[in-house]
Amino acid sequence: MSSNENDIDKLTDWANQAEEILSQILEFMDVEANIEVIMPDGNDDGDPIILNIEGEDAGLLIGRRGSTLRDLQSIVTTVVSRTLGEFVALRVDVENSQQRKLDQIREVAERAANHVMDRRRPITLEPMTPTERRIVHTTLQDYTELVTESFGRGPGRRVTISLANDASISDEEEYDETLDDYEYDD
Repeated sequence: MSSNENDIDKLTDWANQAEEILSQILEFMDVEANIEVIMPDGNDDGDPIILNIEGEDAGLLIGRRGSTLRDLQSIVTTVVSRTLGEFVALRVDVENSQQRKLDQIREVAERAANHVMDRRRPITLEPMTPTERRIVHTTLQDYTELVTESFGRGPGRRVTISLANDASISDEEEYDETLDDYEYDD
């Protein structure tokens, strides 16, 4: 068996374990839903196994601004990783809501980047979670004329996008594009 086949078998085992654990948790919560397992495409070792929950009760799992879903993902990732004895990258999603949110963040980052290049002034985005900030940084990493920097603490942490050759960030403007257009409501 080749190394690639071993990796695929390992990922498949991890995905099966994750699906079983998530299924048990949903059963304990009295949530009737189906779980779709989406395997990483293999282009990036950091891509997670996605467990997409679909069903009539699935919307209850999102919670206010995605907090319940984040907690559920944390629990499933911790249980699976401890069960298998190594970290397993997982993303728990409900009817692709997280994927839509990530796509929206990429669009905001690209619009903000174009705004910075057009106006030649830095922009600070709204506060974001670590995952959202990472999406902005990776989305804009190929823009050689720009730099991105996170600053602040806790839930108020933000990303500033500025020109690579611009040493002054004192003139930054707040970007009025909000990431709250697609809110997670109960």
